[in-house]
Amino acid sequence: MSVSAGVKPGRVLALCLAAHAFLAIDRGLMGVLQEAIKRDLLLSDSQLAMISGLSFGIFFALASLPIGWLVDHFNRRNILAISVLIFSGITALGAGASSFGQLFLMRSVVGVGEAGGIPAATSLLADLYPPSRRASVFSIFYIGTPLGLVIAFFVGGWFATHFGWRGVLLLAGLPGMMLAVALRFLIKEPVRTIAPGTEDQAPSPSAILAFILGKRSLRHLLFSPVVTSAGGAGLIGFAASFFVRIHGLDLAQAGLVLGTFYGIVGMIGSFGGGWLVDRLVVRDPRWPTWWCALAYVIAAPAAALMLLSPSLIGAIAGLSIVALVTNATYGTASAVLQSLVTARMRGSIMGVFALMSYFFGSALGPMIVGGMSDFLNPYFAVAALRWAMLSAIVLYLWGALHFALASRHIFAELIPEPNN
Repeated sequence: MSVSAGVKPGRVLALCLAAHAFLAIDRGLMGVLQEAIKRDLLLSDSQLAMISGLSFGIFFALASLPIGWLVDHFNRRNILAISVLIFSGITALGAGASSFGQLFLMRSVVGVGEAGGIPAATSLLADLYPPSRRASVFSIFYIGTPLGLVIAFFVGGWFATHFGWRGVLLLAGLPGMMLAVALRFLIKEPVRTIAPGTEDQAPSPSAILAFILGKRSLRHLLFSPVVTSAGGAGLIGFAASFFVRIHGLDLAQAGLVLGTFYGIVGMIGSFGGGWLVDRLVVRDPRWPTWWCALAYVIAAPAAALMLLSPSLIGAIAGLSIVALVTNATYGTASAVLQSLVTARMRGSIMGVFALMSYFFGSALGPMIVGGMSDFLNPYFAVAALRWAMLSAIVLYLWGALHFALASRHIFAELIPEPNN
């Protein structure tokens, strides 16, 4: 695969990684700041879930489809830069929210801004790196998630303790606005790579839908994030509150635990998973889906260990295993999706992936946990959150099943790559 003249793949990857990290910082901060926001604005767990999950997730998902379509038709660098500028600016403005409604609205706009990040970045990277390196490259890109969470948990927890949640949101938004400028002027748009037998023309929405419905592996891969993201969002979204309520940590201590044992361990899992899958896929193209299925089978009992262990050490051990194996799937799953579609469908397919992940997944997961926690509170008091978070186990196993089913069809459905 040739690289467009003047385009530096390493620079593009580094800046896309930075953009992804800022996405994760924004999301992670809402988890860290939940207890402080709850006390200040007098919110219930269900309202917290609506702010951290529903408001962001619904609008992120609804914007993902049209923005994914734009990615396939227009300059991806510009879309990425504008996305980072919008979500960073609105995150900073969130510091001025004085009610549940205001914060809900601002988080909704943040979701719209973030919707362009992953479709634009993954489409750029897929044109700059061949399939034999995509799992590793996409895994480096997805290191942005745990890296951002490390920053959010470490810095956010400390700043929230000393300066309040409003100061944290203000400080979080300003560097992202600077990154948006760097994305606009330091990245050059690459030429799209066209597979043999395909046209350099973006298909219509109906053609994209028909394409997805015609590939059984795609159907399973696009449904799997519904349940795995719901499980992960419910588990990690309330993890800081879990450690505060169940194990008696303060916000700074909870941030330290999550930053170390979810963030840093997750970075290791993300890079290690992509590195390993790139070496396994040359033996059998089904390995990426096998790998993802195995990871979630392991994550289910690890989540149980985290939530049910009476000791802090046991809870941290379970959290670490969850972080290691689930983060090892994100880059791999995205790389597979890019290899199952044509160049002019890459933005759209990631838009659909985001819709499934965030509208039905990440938005739903915190609502399940928050609603169950409120319902169980009269019976279990503080421990209600622990039992509500156990829903992640079923959701992880359900997702593993769909990755396994996708592996049965992926061999025959991969798109051939250009030879130039």
